[in-house]
Amino acid sequence: DMNPGEPGSGSIWFEEDPGSGLVYITWLDVESYPNGVANPSTFQMVFHPATGIVTMNVVALDPIGGATTGDRWLVGYSPGGASADPGRTDLAALATGPGQTVFLPPAEIAALELRASGRPLLGSTVVLTTGNQTGGGFGFALLATAPAQPALDLATMGAPGCSAWVDPASSATVLLSNLGAPGLGMNVALPIPNDTGLLGVHIYGQSAWLDSTANALGVITSNGVRLELGSY
Repeated sequence: DMNPGEPGSGSIWFEEDPGSGLVYITWLDVESYPNGVANPSTFQMVFHPATGIVTMNVVALDPIGGATTGDRWLVGYSPGGASADPGRTDLAALATGPGQTVFLPPAEIAALELRASGRPLLGSTVVLTTGNQTGGGFGFALLATAPAQPALDLATMGAPGCSAWVDPASSATVLLSNLGAPGLGMNVALPIPNDTGLLGVHIYGQSAWLDSTANALGVITSNGVRLELGSY
């Protein structure tokens, strides 16, 4: 509840550096509600158009409990339109002191996703769709008859936060692309024979997307999907 119109309040400044292209928005001693209570705050948001990074520099915030109302802080940023809720982050707990840097998750970047079109019934076709890929390019889907036990953490290979959920030794690989290449796409159709001998069989799937900017390995991975073939 910033209130730059309150008597005695500072202003909100907008600046753009023509050399670097950086955009600065600064709240300089801007008052908060309620009126008549001296509770100014000074902070700044810096937008890096070339990288998409947003930096927030905090000098002083109206402390919680410092006024009767209006001193609950929600810190963050989002593109316009509907936004996903990334969950809570306690900045005070992450910052160990003045001058410390706290990194928040990127805004509105959903994880690579693999999803099935429906139940894997005998005699039907299940379509596995990979979504939330970053940019235009290529990836691959792995279909296996066994999971990776245990799952392989790819952080040691240069892909922190990514894991391998399927067993590469028992997997088939399908090339994916969103570039409109003939015969390629983001869907994998899996026809299931109408054979009762397949009841209870499990098929494991996972997708990976090639992105040289994502991490040192240049790969991001999706969630795993487990299909159990059935008749109903």
